Amino acid sequence: MRDVLITPKVLLKGGTKSQLQSAATANQLSAREVYVVTDESRLAVGTGANSFVTMAKESEIGGGGVVVGDSISPFLLIGA
Repeated sequence: MRDVLITPKVLLKGGTKSQLQSAATANQLSAREVYVVTDESRLAVGTGANSFVTMAKESEIGGGGVVVGDSISPFLLIGA
């Protein structure tokens, strides 16, 4: 029997911040779904059908490439 390596593919929805805000206004987002904000080069996470939060870039929180603490604490949420 031979080993088979299956590489999973993750697909993310994306668009400009304006498009994401329009989708939120139209109740088209999903809680816990990740979106790529293409014009700001950042990620956003849906918190409901009409809301989301964007993640700060490492440069905005003074990151130097070292993660201290758990896997969640380095992220800074910025209101949508």
